[in-house]
Amino acid sequence: MRAALLLAWLALPTSLALPVSLALPAGAAEERLSGEAFRELSEGYTLHFDLDGTHFGSEQYLPGQRSLWRFGEDGCERGVWFERDGAICFSYDGQPDLQCWVVARRDGQVFVRTIDDAEGLAELRMTRRDREPLACPGPNVGV
Repeated sequence: MRAALLLAWLALPTSLALPVSLALPAGAAEERLSGEAFRELSEGYTLHFDLDGTHFGSEQYLPGQRSLWRFGEDGCERGVWFERDGAICFSYDGQPDLQCWVVARRDGQVFVRTIDDAEGLAELRMTRRDREPLACPGPNVGV
């Protein structure tokens, strides 16, 4: 999951940005996922995420806390994940910045938001979980 891409989206002029109405509703009960709960949810699966109803990206989770991230229809990036201070953090090959996310269940669905987005203004929603490997075009093909 690429926080930099999400933050770039947030920096768009208001006239170009999609309307975002994903802030946490008042009184919404949220269960944050621990590293172990996240492993149970993700390992061996590909998770698909949307932002305000539009496909954002997909990530395939491999044994050993490894992952393969694909933003939209772009190529794939290899990464590793770990739990840090209650967040799930990712380190991707060739990317200097660590990407840390709050992963939570709310109303029977899974949501993720960067640790810098406490209000959930640009929250991603997991739309699907399957066992299909990612199709990775370009130089980072395969797992």
